[in-house]
Amino acid sequence: MKQMITRLDDELHAQVKAKAEDLGRSVNEFVVELLRAAVGQEESPQERKARLIAEGKLLSFEPVGQTMSRDEFDELARGSGTAVSDALNEARGEGW
Repeated sequence: MKQMITRLDDELHAQVKAKAEDLGRSVNEFVVELLRAAVGQEESPQERKARLIAEGKLLSFEPVGQTMSRDEFDELARGSGTAVSDALNEARGEGW
């Protein structure tokens, strides 16, 4: 992997840093994404995921056991009523 040193004026650097923070990315990640887009080598979502996993920036896991179908989940949740919504409303101070 290569490194590149670039000189930026203080104002541009501050803007780049603020934009990266707004997007939840490091300055390096933000600049690399911009450079990729500028040279027309954008990654597919699958390529990006594979790269981020390889770089240790994204965790990937396979679910344990079988996933429930929507019908199975509906059956399991039947009768639970509004308990969760009521608890969230109470926690938010919205009362019942």
